[in-house]
Amino acid sequence: MANPNILNTTSIKAGNVGLALTNSPTTTLMTVDANKVVKINSILACNKDGANNAVIYLYVAGLGTSNSDGVTLGVPATATCNIAVGITVPATTTLVILDTPIYLLEGDILTGGSDTNSDIDVFVSFEILDDA
Repeated sequence: MANPNILNTTSIKAGNVGLALTNSPTTTLMTVDANKVVKINSILACNKDGANNAVIYLYVAGLGTSNSDGVTLGVPATATCNIAVGITVPATTTLVILDTPIYLLEGDILTGGSDTNSDIDVFVSFEILDDA
């Protein structure tokens, strides 16, 4: 996998997506295409159940294929990295899961789920940087 050069970006497009999480924590939520970098600006999780808490899980998979040009890692890179594991979202509450931007490179996959089916909605705000 190439690491797209964001200095050569031909377009930057804003994006938002709302996702209803299932009770499978490894559901693919977003996959980054070739020649793209996705800058995730924020992730919000809303538990719409009126009575019960729910638990959220978010991961970035595919990191083992990302290119770390010019960076020497002191420990081996892992193919999957946890963003939120077992975070309880109280009933009728919205939590900020991510408010510091992160980059997903081509081939990276945002995965996630909940301990319940369709109780948690996730809102992801992002930018797609294209160098094609």
